[in-house]
Amino acid sequence: MKRFVGKVAVVTGAGGGIGSAIAGRLASEGALVVVTDVNVEAAAHVASKIDAAGGTAVAIGADISKKEECFELVAKSFELKGRLDVLVNNAGINRRGNLLSLSDEDWKASFTVNLDSMFHLCRAALPHMIQAGGGAIVNTASQWGLHPAPNHIAYNTTKAAVAGFTQNLARDYAPDKVRVNAVCPGEIHTPMLEAGVTRSGRTIADLDKLVPFGRIGKPEEVAALVAFLASEEAAFMCGSLVEITGSPGGCVTAAPAVWIGIYEEKDQPQIIAAWPICVSRLLISSDDAPHCGIKSGGNVVSHTDKMFKNDRRYAPMTCIASSRYDIRFCWVTVQALVA
Repeated sequence: MKRFVGKVAVVTGAGGGIGSAIAGRLASEGALVVVTDVNVEAAAHVASKIDAAGGTAVAIGADISKKEECFELVAKSFELKGRLDVLVNNAGINRRGNLLSLSDEDWKASFTVNLDSMFHLCRAALPHMIQAGGGAIVNTASQWGLHPAPNHIAYNTTKAAVAGFTQNLARDYAPDKVRVNAVCPGEIHTPMLEAGVTRSGRTIADLDKLVPFGRIGKPEEVAALVAFLASEEAAFMCGSLVEITGSPGGCVTAAPAVWIGIYEEKDQPQIIAAWPICVSRLLISSDDAPHCGIKSGGNVVSHTDKMFKNDRRYAPMTCIASSRYDIRFCWVTVQALVA
């Protein structure tokens, strides 16, 4: 299948991992791919592999944290064939830490690389696409931008912003036939992930066990999704945030939420139903019980002890009460034992 013959595609962060897989996939389908990365040697290596496989690629080093280099990258890419059909904003960084531990520098760097670069690259690319009668932009967001993981506030926040940016751009430029979508990967087996897992004393096999599908994802699987979204087969997709996680919730350290029904009989709260989404333990604290209108919070913990392995870490909750049957429905954020 050759969906990109004659087209020019720019892929940022293409020096390795997901980016190199995307570049390879687009080239295999006929695109002239601009492989760009702050690591010029890595970009050149990926481009040479694409050429050796029969594709066409040009390596251009660029530090997309700088506005001027974003515009220079787009200008150089357009000059190759007088067109720019696909822009894949894949580059990103992950600075760990919560609000109190994260440095100002890491916070700013996360926004500069993960979000500002997209702003500048899209601003540079859009006039070319509009003049040509259309184009495709695919942004790499994250599952964590939709369902935040603990101790990654900068990454989570910037990826949530990428999701919002994607949908705003899609709404504004759909009339110009410029389609803008985003992929939201879960855990994907990349060198970056493997290094982080090794530092934590865990293995990839440990992560595999937390995914209902039985394993974490592969870069090539994300690349296939990106290629689809960039192709005419997705001609009516614009503003979509597509999760690729191995199941709803995937291998996420903070799963979306669960509903818990609590029935109060003679002032003794009883959990009557709980549906965790891809989690190994429900985390709930007795301190939260008053927020659910439960009189005896300690009993809530004792019940969850039996069901969820005596783990009393904090989980914020919001309550919707039903006075008719004295049932409290609590919207509970849960965590899987990944972090």
